[in-house]
Amino acid sequence: METFKGIAASPGFQLGEAICLHPVQTAVDTAPISEDKVTEETELFEKAMQSVKEKISSNIADSKSRGHAATAEILEAHLTILGDEEYANEIIELIRDEHKNAAHAVDTVTQMYFQQLSSLDDPILKERGVDIKDLGGQVLLAISGQDRPSIASMGEGRIVVAHEFTPSDLVECARGKVAAIVAETGTPTAHIAIMAKSLRITACLGVQEVLSAFQDGDRVIVDGETGIVIRNPDEATDREYREKREAHLRFLDELTNIKDLPSVTSDGSRKIQLAINLNSVEGCDEAAESGAEGVGLFRTELYFVECDAPPSEETQFQAYREVAQKFAPHGVVIRTLDVGGDKEISYIPIPPEMNPFLGLRGIRLCLDRKDLFKTQLRALLHASAYGNVHIMYPMISDLQDLEAANAVLDEAKEELEKEGIPFNSQVPVGVMIEVPSAALLADQLVRGVDFFSIGTNDLTQYTLAVDRNNDRIAARYNPMHPAVLRLIKHVAEVAHQHGKWVGICGELGGDKNATAVLIGLGIDELSMSAANILSIKHVIRNTLATDALAAAERAIQTAPHRVYPDKPDSSKPDSTAKSDTGKSDTGKPDAKPA
Repeated sequence: METFKGIAASPGFQLGEAICLHPVQTAVDTAPISEDKVTEETELFEKAMQSVKEKISSNIADSKSRGHAATAEILEAHLTILGDEEYANEIIELIRDEHKNAAHAVDTVTQMYFQQLSSLDDPILKERGVDIKDLGGQVLLAISGQDRPSIASMGEGRIVVAHEFTPSDLVECARGKVAAIVAETGTPTAHIAIMAKSLRITACLGVQEVLSAFQDGDRVIVDGETGIVIRNPDEATDREYREKREAHLRFLDELTNIKDLPSVTSDGSRKIQLAINLNSVEGCDEAAESGAEGVGLFRTELYFVECDAPPSEETQFQAYREVAQKFAPHGVVIRTLDVGGDKEISYIPIPPEMNPFLGLRGIRLCLDRKDLFKTQLRALLHASAYGNVHIMYPMISDLQDLEAANAVLDEAKEELEKEGIPFNSQVPVGVMIEVPSAALLADQLVRGVDFFSIGTNDLTQYTLAVDRNNDRIAARYNPMHPAVLRLIKHVAEVAHQHGKWVGICGELGGDKNATAVLIGLGIDELSMSAANILSIKHVIRNTLATDALAAAERAIQTAPHRVYPDKPDSSKPDSTAKSDTGKSDTGKPDAKPA
């Protein structure tokens, strides 16, 4: 029996035979082509692009017909990327001007975009880089005439082990009724993780060196709750996980029965609002089906990043109005633009910064570019006439930031009023608490807002001085650290003293192991991915408010446990190191990435 440790990305317990999916190597000829081959290579590229688009369109239709809205949304984003004229034109220019063959041109442009996006600190933009790499790979396969092995034909109930999975692979897994996937790459926020949850495929990602260790036909256990993968388990372990699987299936049956029930503690004394985090309007349908009571965080960055020029007020208004109408009368918290020095946007030139996370980002950038900021605020205000829109500012550090942002909002209100454009003059305004100074100054900020929403990802990073994307110090990134929890408690107490509500919109909001503690700390709303709504509701409905208070008190008093390795192995990240015990080589618990 051999045990591997990775990241739990989609829940469930699966037992079955392994199928190893090895990467398809596509050789790229870098020799230049002659002038008379330019037209032929251009047509080859365009034909390959069309082929991939048609395949994705077919997968979108199939996903929608099966009710897999999250999968369809991701695939629609892929279709948008392939429809980007700039991407295609750059490839054609390389063929025409530099006489590169179609495959070489696709590979060059794809790698350029991938390197640019993967170097950024924003997880959403990193994921977009992964998308482009995936799509470029599909176009290369189409050019070469090669195909990956059909996952759908590998056999129902199998467990597929690979170096990495693409969204198109996950669609194939769903068609083939694959039970689980195991990958050497991936994070909990990756599109693969989102799709796996939507498709109810158990998944463990970031499992190092697993592909080389497995052979087709190996007996394998995948624990989607802890990230453990077991090769050729003994009889006792096999029996243990069969029992866990049966219990999990019973739990899933219970979840279907509580979808329309209120998210109240078992004694009825606390009602917790459950909302979702969204990146675009395309995810609204699945969110509505999940039982969510609104949107706790609607990110607006993609509307700016995917354009060569700032999105117009009308474009933004249409998007914000659509999400507001879909969730009315529930609230929709829309965060203003949150980009900065770690994200390159062509029309927002920012000089290189030594530490972008401490630089010109969030509200700082918005106040520096009031033209962009006011346009967005005007669109948000206009949309507020069509639904329950809440406006939220990111990266607020102190009262001066808030007052400056509200001053621009007031200017936008005055302009709309003069122009006769309808809007809600009492639109709720809040701030994201993600900087320790904002948490400590909550008593000052609370007088200028209607709500607080705590971004636990950044609050943890800034409070503990831990880069959440650095695998070498992953054990130190802990949103349940007493220092972080004490800040959360302080913010909640201040909000309630002034009759305001407070929510959580970071990853911690969807962590069922943290739910009772967050209730005890006084949180009123939890916002998360749609796939987590029912499991969090289940925890809430089975938690006594008094027990939650006790759990919170223990958590803020408990010293964090960390094991320091005597001889750290710099050749591999500690958080996913393989051992025969199912734990990392440092013995540390599974860290919860941002």
